[in-house]
This record gives sequence, structure tokens and C-alpha cells, in this order.
Amino acid sequence: MVYVTENELQFSVPKERDSCKVEVVLNEPVTQRVGKLTPLIFDCHFLPKEVKYIHNGCPLLEEDSVRLRIYRTCLDSCDDKGSHSNFTTPCCIYVHVIYQSPNVSYSERQNYEVEFQAVDSIFKSSSPTMVYFSIRSTETNAPRVAWNVGLDLLEGQSHAITWDALQIVDNGNLDAVQLVVVEGPQHGWITVQGIPVLSFLQRDLFYGLIYYHHLGGEIFQDSFEFILSDSQKPPNLSDIQTVMIHIVPVKDQLPEEVPGTTRQLVVKEIEIAHVTKKYLRFIDAESPDNQLIFIVTKSCFSPTSPGNYDLGKLIFTDNLKSFKKDPAIPALTSFTQHAVTHLKVAYMPPQRERDPDPLFVQLEFSVGDQRGGVVAGLNFNITVMPVDDEAPEGTCL
Repeated sequence: MVYVTENELQFSVPKERDSCKVEVVLNEPVTQRVGKLTPLIFDCHFLPKEVKYIHNGCPLLEEDSVRLRIYRTCLDSCDDKGSHSNFTTPCCIYVHVIYQSPNVSYSERQNYEVEFQAVDSIFKSSSPTMVYFSIRSTETNAPRVAWNVGLDLLEGQSHAITWDALQIVDNGNLDAVQLVVVEGPQHGWITVQGIPVLSFLQRDLFYGLIYYHHLGGEIFQDSFEFILSDSQKPPNLSDIQTVMIHIVPVKDQLPEEVPGTTRQLVVKEIEIAHVTKKYLRFIDAESPDNQLIFIVTKSCFSPTSPGNYDLGKLIFTDNLKSFKKDPAIPALTSFTQHAVTHLKVAYMPPQRERDPDPLFVQLEFSVGDQRGGVVAGLNFNITVMPVDDEAPEGTCL
């Protein structure tokens, strides 16, 4: 494991107005082959020992690469107190704009107002609009949650529960407030310095010592419930709070062929035959059927008749008006498992009738998903059977 420093990764963005973000691009088959760069998203002006590359121990490669995406966040203008003074419509649509109340306690209700103006692309402004915020005073001496935005992390990753994600307020000694887990998480652990725990102090949270570790598996949502307890005797206890955890899938499984799939179709030379799940069926635990894509990498050929170029083709049947051989129907080069399941893929034999012997045809294909998992070099076998449709001829003796 090695930490990335600003000497290796620099961006020309002023720190005082930094809205620049770096995202590690996943699902790139030729990047991050022997390790991972974490975290998934970080500031262009990242902290020391924040960004690290973890090698997985593979001795086969001496170098690796990581693809990064650089972008600016929606909130691209900040005042000297860190609050945001402008944002765009998509920020509101995707709930990126949040009002955070002051992280202090008041004995009376507090009322605030903010005036907004909408400005279009040619700098024409709307009439001012006033938005009102009313913060009622607390009716308890128990510690309270002031900020809870949950966690986002990669499948199998450990991620710190930071003060930016979970903030606590209390009328007394805040450092002595204890968080007690009462239920969950179901698919991971809460740890302090690598040791699973069921309770921890607020000061441990503030200093970034609390981690959630995902146990892996194809579970992409987790949560845990906790209560807050202060240092009073007896302690003041909060209501139950919930932290939601969103797991970002990592592509670690390839499409698999369902046992019993034959990949062998027998068809009469005068018929069009559907390619059904009996003949072609793949599944992927991380992708639905409509995201499993078959690509024909080598069109129909015959190992036994290498000079024959009229060997039929795969076709899409969804818009066919009749099931008759038609050379004008285009050959299918890609399709989904969903299309196979719903009888939308078929094989059309050669236009001309063959010799009295069966014709053996193959096509080569790959199957992959939208996250980059591909199984290639697969063959589909077709046997075209001749049909004796000529009337017998008589001979004179």
C-alpha cells in the first residue's frame, strides 16, 4: 500500500474556491488490474494519507494504471464561511442542496430567511423569492443528531464514518457522548482500529477512528440503528437513529452458462427456428437479462464446408410479418438474453436447398454485461437437416 501525494497528482484549481472533485472510474477492464485506488471520490486538493493505492500482491505485472474523471461539483461558488451562494437546477432535482441548521442548542425557536433569484444563461434575473427556515428549540437534554447523510462505499470496502456524514450535538460534554448500536448492521461491522464494536464515543467519530467494513457479497444496502447516551447519572438517552449505507457494486463475477444449456440447434432447411433458452441461456448475479449482451464475433461458418458462404444467419423476429426465408432480412450481430427469453431471436437457414447430407454450421460469440464482464470465444452449433420435398420419379421397365 502506498499513499498518493500532491507531488504525484496535482490540479490547477485554487484551494480557496475548490469545487473540484476526482472520481475513480470503475469497470475499466485494462485499469486497476493488480490493485485499487481509494477512496472512490475525493477532492482535487486531498489531504495527506487520504488517497492510497493498495496492491493485491499479484506478481505478474510490474505497472498498473488508474483512470480518473475530474469534474466540478454543482455548488461552485462559496463564501468565506464555507456556505454556498449559488447552485444550479440539477442540484435541486438531485437533492444536492441541503440546509444545515446551526450545530448549537437554543432555548427559543430560531427563524431565518434566505432570498433567492434565478438567473438564466443570458443573465436575465427573476424576481426575488424568499425561503423561510424555522428551527424549533429542543425539548430534551439528551444528545441529538444534527447531521446524518449516510455512507457510500464500494462492495467489500472499509470506510470511515466521518464528522461530515454524522454530526452530534449535546448541551453538556460532547466528547463524552456515546453511540450505542442497538441493531445491525446486517452485512458489515462497525470497527474501531480494526476491532468490531457495538458502541463508541463521539470523539472517536470526530477523529475518524470509526469505520464501517462491508463483508462483501451481492448485498448493496445496509444500515444500523443506534441511540445516543450522555455522561449524566442516569444518562439521558436519545431516540433511535438510523444510518443508511449504500454499497456500490464491484464487478467481480462474469456471466455464467446455465447448466443444461445445449448451444446446439437442429433445424430443417425450409424452416426458421427460434433460438430459445434451451439452446442459449446465461445468467449474471449482478445484471438482469436485458443487460446481458451477446455479440456475434464470427458470423456463420461451416468447418466441413469452408468454401460455402451461404450458411444462413441469425435474425430478429420481433417485427417479422411472416416466418418465411427472406434474404432482405438483415443479419443479427448483437442481442440480449432478454430477447432470447422472449423468442425474438431465430436462425434462418441458407436460401438455397442443400445436398442430401446435413449441413453443420457454427457461429462464434461473446457474452458480457454493461459493467465490462465478458466471456469470449464461445461457439453455437447448428445442424441444418435436408428435406426431401421432391416427388418420386417413375421408370419404365
